[in-house]
Amino acid sequence: MTDPSKNMIVRMFDVYKAYGKTSAIKGVSLEVASGDIVFITGPSGAGKSTLLKLIYKAEVATQGQIIVDGMNLSRIGSRQLPELRRRLGVIFQDFKLIAGRSVFDNVALVLEAAGEKPKIIEKKVMSVLRTAGIEEKARVFPPSLSGGEQQRVAVSRAVVGSPRLILADEPTASLDPDSAEQIMQLLETFHARGATLVIATHNRRIISRLKGREIRLERGCVKTQEISSDHEVEENQ
Repeated sequence: MTDPSKNMIVRMFDVYKAYGKTSAIKGVSLEVASGDIVFITGPSGAGKSTLLKLIYKAEVATQGQIIVDGMNLSRIGSRQLPELRRRLGVIFQDFKLIAGRSVFDNVALVLEAAGEKPKIIEKKVMSVLRTAGIEEKARVFPPSLSGGEQQRVAVSRAVVGSPRLILADEPTASLDPDSAEQIMQLLETFHARGATLVIATHNRRIISRLKGREIRLERGCVKTQEISSDHEVEENQ
């Protein structure tokens, strides 16, 4: 159960998503409180990635309502979509970096799209790269980076605009244990700064490490919603 005293940054009401005759999401209702960590788990094909795509409106729900940071996604058009995206940071499993642009430029794109001034962009980008431990890679191009370094660039891009909500789709799936540990530390850092995290993952280690609420999907349906015992103790102190 979520704490009723908290503001809800994500609310989903009886949401369905179908691709033709195939239903990827079936009657999902859930709430994510501001400042929480929520894990979306389940087997491959359960609908985890689809659920995240619905939240940042890369996909549109077939039925039901989704409210993200006060914006009803069924009522916003293409003009309001940039405003929604500015409130979110999205971390993709396959990084989605632009190979022909430097690390700095990949991260700066978010701020450029928001109309920030060059001096502000320089300051914010270098600050987040410093936090990610890749400040010295600012002028390097993504193909020359390791997988772990590329994912740190992807995390930097997701958080540089100080979003209230960070969505991560299997952020450690393709990484070695040391790189995965670095990504977990980064996510902890930005959660401590106030971001809400919604993470789709198979990685039990990241769930144990970050401690949050787990929502398990099976065949597009919510099967269980659990809070780790450690997290419950923290909530009740």
